[in-house]
Amino acid sequence: MATVLAFDYGERRVGVAIGDLQLRIAHPLGTIDSGDPVRLEEKLRELVDEWSPVKFVVGMPEDSRGGEHALSPNIKEFGQKINILFEAPVIFINESYTSVEAESCLKSIGLRGLSQKKHLDPIAAKTILEDFFMNYE
Repeated sequence: MATVLAFDYGERRVGVAIGDLQLRIAHPLGTIDSGDPVRLEEKLRELVDEWSPVKFVVGMPEDSRGGEHALSPNIKEFGQKINILFEAPVIFINESYTSVEAESCLKSIGLRGLSQKKHLDPIAAKTILEDFFMNYE
């Protein structure tokens, strides 16, 4: 199995999804607190030890005019850190509106408001990975 981990990076949380390159199916995995860099690295190591990914996909938003988003430098740094730590390719893909898609998906199954919060980031990461499977591989 050729595993891929995908991330929806945020200043407070990182949504995580997992998928297989051959089956091209993505699954939401969970959320990591990104406020503490040491703890974030520990959690990333745990994920890599458990799943042995062959590559990473990181969502990169654009601003409303198609330019660089305010979070872009932080996301690039996050991706570079992953590449250095785990020596596997990191692919950045446009993830504009994935949170909106995730919210819509959760509403469709009856989750609204605060009940969505813990599911939103991993579902957004799943959407990022699905987009990667459809358009980049």
